[in-house]
Amino acid sequence: MKTTMIKKYLCATLVLVAALAVTCFQQPAFAGTDDDFISFNTAPASDFMKIQIVEVPEAVAKGIVSYREANGPYKVAEDLKKVPGMTDELYKMLDPFDEEGDIVFEKAGEPGMNAY
Repeated sequence: MKTTMIKKYLCATLVLVAALAVTCFQQPAFAGTDDDFISFNTAPASDFMKIQIVEVPEAVAKGIVSYREANGPYKVAEDLKKVPGMTDELYKMLDPFDEEGDIVFEKAGEPGMNAY
């Protein structure tokens, strides 16, 4: 009888520890993103300015959001070329592409790796 109670207690403790470990080690995602991408259609300007491998000027980051708010969601990656201040070089570095109907930046990617 005591052995059964101890086993139940140990199992409950292991489940609790595992749940806590999963919760503690999760990294928060950017808003408007999943773990791998930043959506040009949902992310705030601050997310674009946090990109470490591409330096996005604040004016361009805000322009991405302003253009989206004025014209609706980006339907194709090339729509980003219409954003004021978006140079060809910055566009190539951001390398936007369609991911399941959304125009995104891949956070883990290398700058320009999706260019054809």
